[in-house]
Amino acid sequence: MNYSSNVPIASIIILEILNTLFPKTKSIKNTDPLFSSGLLDSFAVVELICALEDKFNIAIDVNALEISQFDSVERIQNLVGKLKEND
Repeated sequence: MNYSSNVPIASIIILEILNTLFPKTKSIKNTDPLFSSGLLDSFAVVELICALEDKFNIAIDVNALEISQFDSVERIQNLVGKLKEND
C-alpha cells in the first residue's frame, strides 16, 4: 500500500487490520462507510474489536459501544485515540 505522509499512523494500522481480516475492504478510503454500506456486518465487528484491542493495547467496552463508531476508518481512529487518551 502507498500512503501519503499526512495520513496518521493509526489510520494506516487500522486499514491494514481491515485489509487482513476482510479482503473486500482493500480499496476503501478513511471516510468510506463500512457497516452502513453493508461492506461489513455485525459479526465482523467482533473480529475487528479483538484485533483493535490487541494491536493498540486498549479495552473497548462492548456495552457502551455504538456500531456507528466503527463505520469508517476515520471513526475507528477517533475511538482508538479517545481510548488511548483515557489510558
